[in-house]
Amino acid sequence: MAKDYNKLFDEVIDDISNKGVSLITAIKGKMSPTKFYELLKDKDRDETYTRAREARADIIADEIIQIADNCKGEDNVAVQRDRLKVDTRKWLLSKLMPKKYGDRIEVEQTGEIHLHFDADDEKL
Repeated sequence: MAKDYNKLFDEVIDDISNKGVSLITAIKGKMSPTKFYELLKDKDRDETYTRAREARADIIADEIIQIADNCKGEDNVAVQRDRLKVDTRKWLLSKLMPKKYGDRIEVEQTGEIHLHFDADDEKL
């Protein structure tokens, strides 16, 4: 029986964008990574996957807030575990979507530079 890769692709995208799971988790048992990336050669699918990754990043960001808010500080082990969870998710977000969640602030400068030389300047 042949697999319906269109349906499986939609299931993978749903898992990533609505459940926040990784690609490896989403494709497990459905298709190989090679097959998934082959499907991404289609521009529409690639754009859909890009939007799913953005949604996943937002889910991870929400998880960070939930973990921080739910940390009751009962004991040092619980606090350290929650800190590790938050730090891991922050690191992942900075790699998945550096422009939105990265630490570096980029400043872009635009404009023109005009240089004017007088004949007297050639003597220098």
